[in-house]
Amino acid sequence: MVPAWLVSSQPPLRLWLGLLARMVIGAFIAAAIVTLLKFPDDPAAWSVVAVVVVIGFNAGASTVAGVNRMQGSIVGCLTGGITQLLLGGRIWLPFVAAIAVGLSVTFCRLLRIGAGFRLGGALAGFFIFVPGDEEWATVGWRLAATLLGIGIGMLVMLAWPARADKSVREGIAGALRDCTLLIDASVSRWFGQVEPKGADEARTKLRAGTTSVAAALADRSHERAGAWDASVYSTLLADLNDAMVTARRVDRVAQHEPGDALYTGVSDPFSASVEACRLVADEVATVLESGQRVDRKALLESADGLGSVPTAISEALEKLREAHVTPNASAEELQRLFGLALLLGHWSESVRAMARDLALA
Repeated sequence: MVPAWLVSSQPPLRLWLGLLARMVIGAFIAAAIVTLLKFPDDPAAWSVVAVVVVIGFNAGASTVAGVNRMQGSIVGCLTGGITQLLLGGRIWLPFVAAIAVGLSVTFCRLLRIGAGFRLGGALAGFFIFVPGDEEWATVGWRLAATLLGIGIGMLVMLAWPARADKSVREGIAGALRDCTLLIDASVSRWFGQVEPKGADEARTKLRAGTTSVAAALADRSHERAGAWDASVYSTLLADLNDAMVTARRVDRVAQHEPGDALYTGVSDPFSASVEACRLVADEVATVLESGQRVDRKALLESADGLGSVPTAISEALEKLREAHVTPNASAEELQRLFGLALLLGHWSESVRAMARDLALA
C-alpha cells in the first residue's frame, strides 16, 4: 500500500479526462507526422515524449512551458555538442556528461529559460553518449523531433484550451460549498439529528486542502483574460483557507452526546445563524461558478448582514445564563457549547470576508 504522504490530491475527473484526450490526440498527431516524414525510429520517439511533457491541465501554463522547453532543447543541443567537441576523448566519459549537463542547466538559468532547463540538461547528456560519427546527425534528428512534439502540444492546447480561470473559480466555489455542507452536518449532529448526504465526501475533500486550487491559481498567472484578476483569487483563497479550517474544527467540536441538553436552548438562534451564513456562501459560490460580474451593492448588503451573527449567538448564550441553565451543565457540555459558539462566529466572519472581497474586486 502506498503511504498517504506519497499520494497527491487528484484533479476533478472532468479535468483529468480533458487532459487524457489532449495527450492522446497530440501523441497520435506527433507519431503520424514523424512517421510520414520518415524520422529515424529512436529520435522520432522523442516527439511523443515532448507532447506528453508539454500538454497540461491549462492552456496558459502549457504554452509558457512549451516555449521554455523549446529554448532549453536548443541550449542543451549546443552545450552538449560543444562540450563533446572540446572534451570528448580527452577525459573520462562520465565527467564529460556531468560537465555538459551542468553547463546546460547553468546556461538555462542565466538565460531565464525556466522549466526548460530539465529538457536542456537531458539533451546535453544524451549528446555525450551518441557515437562520434553519428552524434550531430542523431542529435539533430532528436532536436527536430522534440521541437516538433513541443509545437504540436502547444497547438493542441491552443486549439482546445482549458482555462485556469475557470478551474480556480470552480475550485474555490466547490470548496466553499463543501465547507457549508460540513458546517450544516456538524450542527445537525450536535442537535442529535442525522447528517445530510454528502457530509463524508465533503469531509474528505476538505482534508485535502486547497492544493489543487493553488496550483490552478499559479497557472492562472499566465492567462491574460479572466472573470477576475489573479490577485482577487489569491485574496479569496486566503479567506477560503480560514473557512476550511473553521469548518473542520466545527466538525471536531460538534459531537452529540446523549446527555447534552444545552443545545435545546440555543437551537433556534444557532440554526438561524448557520442558515444566514449558508445563503451568503451559496451566493458567493454561484457568482464564482458563473464567472459573471456581481451586483456589488447586493453582495455587500448580504455580507454586512452577517455582522449580526456573533451578536445573535452572544445573546443566545446570555439567555441561557439568565435562565440559570449553564450552572447545572457539565464541563464537557460547556466546552462544546462555547467552542461551537466561538467557531460559528469565525465561520460567519470567513463567509463575510469572501463576500466583501468578491464584491469589491
